[in-house]
Amino acid sequence: MNFDIGWAVLAMAARKAADAVATQWFGAAGPAAVTAIVQFAKPVDPFDQPSFFAPLIGLAAAVAGLLLTGVAVSSLSALLASLVGLGFLLARVYGITIDFAQFRPA
Repeated sequence: MNFDIGWAVLAMAARKAADAVATQWFGAAGPAAVTAIVQFAKPVDPFDQPSFFAPLIGLAAAVAGLLLTGVAVSSLSALLASLVGLGFLLARVYGITIDFAQFRPA
């Protein structure tokens, strides 16, 4: 199969997705939603100087936040996978189990 998707199709799909997100979050689509998103990502003092670079700094911070969120999620999944592997190794291979006694009413 040949999935030959052009840039125009990808850009249109991204625009529709952004409008859908803006409609969900801010209740409006179009320039008002874009302005609200830009105001949400606006950096605070002293990182908003000069004002020409403020949108670039806000965008870079948002991308860095998404990147770090991805690192955290992947770290958590690696931790959980290693714990499952360790539990399997201890229980199935070595026969070590930990049983907790049930609490008895006094």
